[in-house]
Amino acid sequence: MKKTLLILSFCLPVFFVAQNTLLSEDFDNYTAGNYIGNESTNFTTWSNAPGTTEDAFVVNTNSSSPSNSVQIQGNTGPTDVMMTFPSIYTSGKYEFSMKFFVTTGRGGYFNIQETQTAGQGWKLDVFFSSGGMVEILGGSTPGSAQYQQNTWVDVKVVINLDTDNADVYLDGNMVHSYVFSSGSDGTGTNASFGGINYFAFGGTSATPEAAEYFIDDVMLVDVTGVGVEENNAFNFNVYPNPVENTLFLNAKNINAGNYNLEIFDITGKLVLSQEIYTSDELSKEINLNVEAGMYTVTLSNENTVSSKKFMVK
Repeated sequence: MKKTLLILSFCLPVFFVAQNTLLSEDFDNYTAGNYIGNESTNFTTWSNAPGTTEDAFVVNTNSSSPSNSVQIQGNTGPTDVMMTFPSIYTSGKYEFSMKFFVTTGRGGYFNIQETQTAGQGWKLDVFFSSGGMVEILGGSTPGSAQYQQNTWVDVKVVINLDTDNADVYLDGNMVHSYVFSSGSDGTGTNASFGGINYFAFGGTSATPEAAEYFIDDVMLVDVTGVGVEENNAFNFNVYPNPVENTLFLNAKNINAGNYNLEIFDITGKLVLSQEIYTSDELSKEINLNVEAGMYTVTLSNENTVSSKKFMVK
């Protein structure tokens, strides 16, 4: 049941255990116009034939960060590329993230593969339609969300193999959570993953559409053991106490710039993530939909981090 937030009266620092970046691709060191399977050892195609019509091109016509991305286009093929991870992961907690851009009037798609070999198991399927809808197949109950076309969307999948859970985020908002081992159709049994498949497919699982989409800034990070302790590098206020659904943050005399705003539950699970810009006076409204329990809201940049704890009551 949705509950009201009760702010605890203390504010302590946030401490993050070191993360380990396992893979990072921004495509900027590759030659635009070449096949990604020929440029990067992290990529091949579904049938392991890089440099063929199954492969995707590195392009410099559209990118989230300067200056390259990878373009996938076609109508249920032929483009069908695999990004293989350094290992097949069977334990620990991981965060997969990327920037994802779907051209207006087209669709997009990706899936997570159970191993490094294509076709041995689908752990997640995500379909982007030309109408701005997202279909998420993970577990026994599908999920759905909305997205904006012709805009770079932040996609994140947090996979905890130790608890057998996966959470899907779009632009910082969690839109689906499921038992990871159950896979795309809800019948799987193996809690493992080894790669990502990008196929020229759009629409929904039932109604295909032509695809044109771009990927950029792809990362896989090992966040096993990452947790939240408490810190107070600068002060900010959270109110009212209690609240009904809407949480307000404010602060004065802080350094202007970009901050990461994140909310964690008591286990360290990320339930909300946003990037915000503020002047020296912060004023932020957050619409929350969380379960009962203790939470921590953090504000951080590359130099500092602060937090407040609150309780959903």
